[in-house]
Order: sequence, then C-alpha cells, then structure tokens
Amino acid sequence: MTNTLSTLPDTIAGQIEFYEQRNAAWEANSADIGLSLQQAGDMTLATQAARTAYENAQQARLDSIAATEAQDAAVAAMVAMGGGLQSLIRGTAKATNDPTVYQKALLPAPADRQPTPAPGTPYQFKVALADGDVVVRFKCDNPGSVYGVTYLVERRSAPQTPFEFLAVATGRTFTDNSIPTGTSWINYRITALRSTGSGVPAQAIVEFGGSNQVSITEKIQTPTKKSADQDAA
Repeated sequence: MTNTLSTLPDTIAGQIEFYEQRNAAWEANSADIGLSLQQAGDMTLATQAARTAYENAQQARLDSIAATEAQDAAVAAMVAMGGGLQSLIRGTAKATNDPTVYQKALLPAPADRQPTPAPGTPYQFKVALADGDVVVRFKCDNPGSVYGVTYLVERRSAPQTPFEFLAVATGRTFTDNSIPTGTSWINYRITALRSTGSGVPAQAIVEFGGSNQVSITEKIQTPTKKSADQDAA
C-alpha cells in the first residue's frame, strides 16, 4: 500500500495502529481540529473494520500453514503406506509367478531386463616408439549402455606360441616396456572386458626395422573354439 502521508507508517499493522491511537482524540476534539463528529466517527468505524480484516487475514495465513502441514503429513503417510503395499503386491506376483496380479492391482509389470551387450572390438591401431618402449593406441566403440570397460593385453613374440598376459589397460592405449632385446616381431591380442562379459578380441602385429622404424598391422576376427585352441597351442 502506498503511503501518501509522511506521518503514516509503511506497514499495514502500523497504519491501523496509527489511526487507533488517534480515533478517540479526533472524536473528542472534532470541532477544534476541523472535523465533524460524523467524520470522526466514520473514521473510527473504518479503523475497526481494517483491524478486523487484518486479524482475519493473519488467522487465514496461520490456518493455511497448518492446513499445508497437515496435507504434507497426510500425503507422506499415504505414499509410505502405498509403497509398502506395492512391495507386497509385487512380492505376491513374483512368488506366484502370476502376471495377472499386476493387472488386478492396476500396476505396471516390471520390464524384462535386457542383457547388457558385450564391449566392442579394438581397431585402428597405431604404434610409436618412446625411449625404447612400444606405445600402442587404438579405438574401440563400446555400446552406450556399457561402462567400466578395461582392456586385456596379451603378447607373444613368435607365431604359433601361446599368448601371455602383459597388462590390463584402463584406457585405449598401453605401453610395452619389457620387449626382449633383438625382438623383431610382436603379436598383441587385445580384448575389451567388463564385469559381465568380454568383446571380440583383436590382434595387432608390430614389426621392427632398422633406424628405429616400426610398423603395425591389425587382424580382427570372431574367434571360434578351434581358432582359440590354435592360438593357445
């Protein structure tokens, strides 16, 4: 409310109190202060009406707060009880293996859990030499729902010999710092892993030449039991 008089307080309560403190004096001294008795009396009635409306509004606010608190408590109790009953209903459906339980309770049946897809297969290998170590980088496209993938790195230094464990890489790169002196050929096998399964392995063959030259070729195939047995031979 805009205060057009500098003597009038800015708050509603202050404005009501301002006139309550003056009503009796204005009635008693109406003739002396330039008011009619009717005007002074009307001001008293207006002030009383303002006080009543103000107190009703204050009480309404308190009632609204109490009603809101009661509403929130009732809803919380309902949700807690309903959640417990839903758990009982779902437990009954599971125990009886009866899907109509959900229909009768007007509840959605749980969605069938889809198996998590396997990680991807490494590809596009790149190799570099760093202070005598071999650094291999690669790409691997894993499904969007597959997380926490690591990469098993195995190695062999001659064809037809068993692959041996080298490392588990947490990213799409690894460093081999244990290559025997004089080695000219290394075959790496990299398999993407996660807790629920593994991807199709890929192989990368690194060949060393003179003057610190190094090249890499890759071989990706879906292993069969026979080829896996041959690799282990």
